[in-house]
Amino acid sequence: MEPSSLKYLGAFFIAVATQGFFFTLAQLSSKNRNAPRIFLALIVLCFSICLLESGLWWTERMDRFVHLVDISASLPFLFGPLVYFYFKSSLQPYIFKKEDLLHALPFILHFSYCASFYFSSTADKEAMMRGEIPFTDFFPVYIPSLYTHILKALSLLSYALFTWHKLYHKTKVLSEVRNWFRLTFGVFAFYVLNFIAFHTLKFAGIVDGCSDYGIASAMSVFVLLFSWFGFVRPKVFDGYSVNEALQPVIFQKYKSSALTEDLVQELGIRLEELMRSQKLFKDERLRLDSLAKLLDVSRNSVSQVINRTGMNFFEYVNSWRIEEAKKLLSETSKEELNIIEVAYEVGFNNKVSFNKSFKKSTGLTPTEFRRLALEKKA
Repeated sequence: MEPSSLKYLGAFFIAVATQGFFFTLAQLSSKNRNAPRIFLALIVLCFSICLLESGLWWTERMDRFVHLVDISASLPFLFGPLVYFYFKSSLQPYIFKKEDLLHALPFILHFSYCASFYFSSTADKEAMMRGEIPFTDFFPVYIPSLYTHILKALSLLSYALFTWHKLYHKTKVLSEVRNWFRLTFGVFAFYVLNFIAFHTLKFAGIVDGCSDYGIASAMSVFVLLFSWFGFVRPKVFDGYSVNEALQPVIFQKYKSSALTEDLVQELGIRLEELMRSQKLFKDERLRLDSLAKLLDVSRNSVSQVINRTGMNFFEYVNSWRIEEAKKLLSETSKEELNIIEVAYEVGFNNKVSFNKSFKKSTGLTPTEFRRLALEKKA
């Protein structure tokens, strides 16, 4: 690439980095700040620091900012953990644990290794820029960059595979969540592949160290994509689907769940399959919160789907219990299962509630229903 073109590209990456810094500040200072917003803001911040450093090199202005030389060297060790925790906190309730800090250990170790260079004097760094002091002299024990880049590549690849394996299945309940995951993860995977490809080609002597356009481009896409959503369509960070974030604001009874009609139908099918296959209604302790947890969606989302049936949560669960009771009453005699045993078997905790719900649903008492069912068989 021509030197003039390289300068323009560097200027572009500096502009993107500036946008990323504004995005980070906006997210961290937002009154709606939550765990996903914080992790996403940190990802964008790290990418922006990398872009700023690359832009300064390509615009040949790094000699004016010598303390930013190699400032992004340790950050690839953070990208994987941050992306993992961003998705994890977005897809399920997240509570910080001290052991989560272990994910930052490679970053801390590498940053500590680089600290002797970072805290060197301005005069020494300027001398290095002029070629008077070798870069390796800043380190008590210098580790060739080949080995550190292999570790970075392994970290990025491991976290990418780990994130997909552990969390992608949680997106299968709703297609919109799945599409959002694929989009975000796809941009990160594009960065990982470019990082590995560039450094492989670099150490093979096929490209030089100034040809990492793919890496910077992937980071730029990530920063621009989420900056656009953050400033133009911020609803995407509050649990709304991408499609809804692109639409004008419209009245919805369940805004906090942000389910479109297609999503309601899809979650309804998933809920029905879960109730039928696992017979969750048999658990008399079943509650809306526990059902939402099993489906990996919000409480409001489940409530919206159930209310579309014309029933509230308890009426919905009891309807499954009544259907199961009708089946048992039709297939067993009083000697095999009496009425109270049927009630307990299907999830009711007392005979009165069972009789009341059963008659409301069928117009018959359980005893009358069983007698008619047995007469039809005879």
